[in-house]
Amino acid sequence: MPTNDSVNQREGQALLDSVHEELRESFMQSMPARLTEIRRIAESLRQSPPDAEALQALHAETHRLAGTTAVYGLKATSEVARRFNRVLRDGIQSGISTLNLDHLQAFLLELDAALRRDA
Repeated sequence: MPTNDSVNQREGQALLDSVHEELRESFMQSMPARLTEIRRIAESLRQSPPDAEALQALHAETHRLAGTTAVYGLKATSEVARRFNRVLRDGIQSGISTLNLDHLQAFLLELDAALRRDA
C-alpha cells in the first residue's frame, strides 16, 4: 500500500511535469518571433561596415536560445544554437570582419531544420 509521502511525491511530480509542459508549449509558440528577431539581427550584419553591436546582440540571442532549448529538451536546436553561438563568440573575439556571413545564413537554415525535428 502506498504511503502518503509516495502519493504526495507522485502528485507533486505530476504537477511539475504539467507546468513544465505548459512552459515548453508557451516557449514553442514564441519561437517564430525569436527566430525572426535572430534573422533580423543576422541580416543587419550584412551592412557595410558590419555592426559590432548587432554581432553582440546576435551572440546574446543565440546564447539564450541554446540554454532555453536545452532546458526544454530540444536537443538538436540547442546543439545548433550552441555551435552558432561559438562562431559568433569567435567573431567577437577575433573581429567582426572575420565572420563569413554566408556561414551565418547556413546556421539559420540549420536552426530552422533542427527546430522542426525537435517539435
